[in-house]
Amino acid sequence: MVGPAIVLAAMLLFFGNWWTANLLYVGLALMVGVSIWDLLSPANRRCELPPKHG
Repeated sequence: MVGPAIVLAAMLLFFGNWWTANLLYVGLALMVGVSIWDLLSPANRRCELPPKHG
């Protein structure tokens, strides 16, 4: 949620400042990085399923 919030802030709150483009690119890079991390990291099970008998 941080990446989209940074992009939203860059486009709505801080539009027109000299550093707005940098803030926008940081937010976009953060979103892409988290997406790649989510695809590559294995999902961890929090509980084990009981073995099936029969």
